[in-house]
Amino acid sequence: MRTKAGFRGMDPWPVDAGMVECTGTALGDVDLHSDCAVLRVSVDLHARAFTVLLRHLPTGHRARLRFTGAKVVRIDTVPGGAEDTLHSIDHYPDPLTARPTFALDLGAVCAVLRASTVTFALLAR
Repeated sequence: MRTKAGFRGMDPWPVDAGMVECTGTALGDVDLHSDCAVLRVSVDLHARAFTVLLRHLPTGHRARLRFTGAKVVRIDTVPGGAEDTLHSIDHYPDPLTARPTFALDLGAVCAVLRASTVTFALLAR
C-alpha cells in the first residue's frame, strides 16, 4: 500500500514500516537513527513546512529532512528523551481523509503531521 506522498532526494518509504532509513539519497543509504544526530527541529507555519536538520556522523555532512504541505496535528515533548536521536518515522494514510500522515519520534519531541512531500537534501558541511 502507498499513500499519495511525494518523495524527493530519496526512495519512497513503505507504509506502516517505522522507518529509520532513507535509501537512494546523495549519500547512498542513510540510517537516520544510528548514523545521524538531530541538530534542530523547526516548524514554519507560513511555509507549511516541518524540518529536521541532521548531521550525518560518518561524513560530517549536514542534511535536511523536510516535510512540505504540512499540517501539524500534534507535537508532544518527552521529558528526559534523547535530544539528538531520531528513533522512528511512521508513514500511513489518515484513516478519515487518506492524506499522507507521518508520526516522528525524535526522542525529546514526538510529532504527528500530514504532509504532501518529504525531501531529503544534502547541505554544505
